[in-house]
Amino acid sequence: MKIALVLYDRLSYFEFFSFYNACLKAKNLDEDLILRVCSLKEEIKDENSLFIKPDTIGDSLDGYDLVFIPGGKGAKTLIYDDIFLSWLKSAKLASLKVAFGYGSLLFAYAGLTKEVKLCLPEELSELSCGKCSEIIDTDVVFDGDFISAFGDENLYKASLEVFEKLDNLKNS
Repeated sequence: MKIALVLYDRLSYFEFFSFYNACLKAKNLDEDLILRVCSLKEEIKDENSLFIKPDTIGDSLDGYDLVFIPGGKGAKTLIYDDIFLSWLKSAKLASLKVAFGYGSLLFAYAGLTKEVKLCLPEELSELSCGKCSEIIDTDVVFDGDFISAFGDENLYKASLEVFEKLDNLKNS
């Protein structure tokens, strides 16, 4: 299985590392699991200016089984970035798309959630108008090939549920 972890400036490292930690646990159980940290830039900084360097820069997200994108303040500006959204659209064939917090907005503005229910905070409901089928006021939403979660206390739990779901699919 190939997993793409999408990074962008002013992302939430808390949300990123909540999922990344679960990926590392899954990788310990499945040596064939491939993790790639992907971005359009050579260096990414979070909301507090901590830097990270991605594994791949500008490569298509096509061919990944799972594409994850965390939230963060930067998501609110990237919804207007046609280059970033076009790149994110290359994830459309991924078997599973996972977003935390504001990351759901990025998939929505890339046009990947029109028929999907999303878990988003109330303050983002206006921005997501017409970009998804429904906004659900809950911690985690599993809808088809899309999983969204919101709320710091739910992220790691949601991450583990993602890998449990993938394990069930793999073994069925």
